[in-house]
This record gives sequence, C-alpha cells and structure tokens, in this order.
Amino acid sequence: MRLPPDHLSLGINGYYLKQTTDDRQYGRTVTNIYGEDVDDGVRGQVLAIGPAVYFTFLKYASAEIRWAKEFEVENRPQGDMVWAKLTIPFAL
Repeated sequence: MRLPPDHLSLGINGYYLKQTTDDRQYGRTVTNIYGEDVDDGVRGQVLAIGPAVYFTFLKYASAEIRWAKEFEVENRPQGDMVWAKLTIPFAL
C-alpha cells in the first residue's frame, strides 16, 4: 500500500449531539410533529461520522474537506454534512 505524500492528510471526523432540555416556544414545551404531547419533551439527537482530507500547498496555505453521514437521528432533520475550508495567510 502506498502512503499519501507529506502534504496530504487523511482522517476520520464526526460529531454527536444529544439535547438535554426540552424545546420551548413562547414559554411552553413544544409538542412533536403530530401535535401530540410528549412525556419527556422534544429533544434532538444525532450521531455522524465520515472521512476528512487535509491538503497543504504553497508552503503556508491549506485546504480541507470533510463529509459526515448522519444516523441515529431523533427529532431533527437527517442528512449529510459537507464542510470545505481554504486557509491562506494575509502576511507572514
């Protein structure tokens, strides 16, 4: 297996969110999407994991892209998250 060059890094990224308090609007606890009261309130939860690629170029500049697939989702939209970042210094 050939290893990536020094200016390229590969990794794993992810996140976990567990809401610990009920959603509230106008001072009242929010119901679920069907308008039914929920004993423990409406609390979001999500777990996501995916690859990350980091590339260094022009000695001080870098680019990064990450993708995370969400699963174990409760009480929130589910999907994929993609981040792209370009870093270039103003001066050295």
